[in-house]
Amino acid sequence: MRYHTHVVTSCIAGITVANLTDTHLTAPLVAGLIVGSLFPDIDEPGSYVGRRSLGTSYIINFLFGHRGLTHSLFPVAILIFLFWQFPISLLLGFTAGYLFHILGDLFSKSGVPLFLPFSSKKYAIPIYTTGGIMEHIIFVISVVYLLKITGIFDIMKLF
Repeated sequence: MRYHTHVVTSCIAGITVANLTDTHLTAPLVAGLIVGSLFPDIDEPGSYVGRRSLGTSYIINFLFGHRGLTHSLFPVAILIFLFWQFPISLLLGFTAGYLFHILGDLFSKSGVPLFLPFSSKKYAIPIYTTGGIMEHIIFVISVVYLLKITGIFDIMKLF
């Protein structure tokens, strides 16, 4: 998935979970969702976050490759441990965004190594190719839905 699709789908998932659990949507929660949805791609120097990582992305890519360790569940636990002192809404948003990123990539044809470093097996439920027509369709539908659930755009008023 490309970065903008990750951001939109992670925000939809995060807002939906927040609504279902009566969690207040706060700026730190949404900021965490956005940053978390982008962070796993720090392993790709050409990605949105990779281009802004001041070279860190090249090191991570050299060590683990793209869709390697940063696309598994293991770093989520490490990051929670390292950043447990952050405000809870920021940490929850970041963790949710990170997990939704991995979930989104699970539906790509490339898949993700969910249990790396314990297993290098890649898991996939192949629905789309990154940058392909299906991803574009997912993005457009997701933007419309995000605008709807945030109240910015009520599609029902069009009909």
